[in-house]
Amino acid sequence: MTNNNKKGNQYYVLLSTSIVLFFAGLYFLLFLHANNITQILKEKVKHVIEFNDVYNKQDLASVRELLENRAEIIPESITFIEKSEATDIMEIEMDTSLFSVDSNPFRDVVIFNLFHQQSDAITAIEKELQGKKGIRNIYSQSVLYDQLKSNLFKVGWVVLGLAILFGLLALVIIFSTLNLKLYADRFEIKTMELVGAEDDFIRKPYIREATKLGVISGIISSLLIAFIFLIIKYGDSFFGSILQWHWLVITIIIVLSVGILFLRLSSRRLINKYLSKQLYDLYN
Repeated sequence: MTNNNKKGNQYYVLLSTSIVLFFAGLYFLLFLHANNITQILKEKVKHVIEFNDVYNKQDLASVRELLENRAEIIPESITFIEKSEATDIMEIEMDTSLFSVDSNPFRDVVIFNLFHQQSDAITAIEKELQGKKGIRNIYSQSVLYDQLKSNLFKVGWVVLGLAILFGLLALVIIFSTLNLKLYADRFEIKTMELVGAEDDFIRKPYIREATKLGVISGIISSLLIAFIFLIIKYGDSFFGSILQWHWLVITIIIVLSVGILFLRLSSRRLINKYLSKQLYDLYN
């Protein structure tokens, strides 16, 4: 096998393995962040306590005291918004002609958020608040967590499907490439075996080359994954708060490990096939 053919085959192995590891890495990254996404969204849900048109400061103080004493509520999220402030906000966001000069359609409200692990406590909090004076209504933003999580996993399965598809193509390329190389070296392998070389010694250069290709493939795919991670994290404030560095590091470790194991095991299996052949079989 000429040096040009050898380099060309190595490039094919690198390219195919890098593509497989890239899609597999994206799947792992999405899978690892799935729970984190729903948890952060749960903490972003605003629960709103709406007051009557007429209420006194004592009613407001009583509500705030109740909220501040509940361990399920994020303390710094408790915020009082007067109806005049709400009008100012809506005038910025919407057409001011929708609002009458003489009337204000809003009411004073207190908003708060729950810790994600305590999101189910809202029912008990609402029951306790309903007994307080001055409160007109209590409601929450509607977020379909299960549907969101289901959609995320659907995207993940698509990415995983692509990884499997490219993985099968990569296996064909890798096995063909390694098989051609070993076929060219078959007499050399058998000669070393006949003069008493141990199997591990014969395998060593091939396993070393496979490890090198696995490391390079893993680095290429990891750099692409990290590049996409950085674009999303710093390009969008919402996803920036969701994406976590430690999950990226874990994904890169997985990608590198899979790349090395994938090529090492493939090489080992093919080498064993040639080691088990008889001398007359090498001419076929």
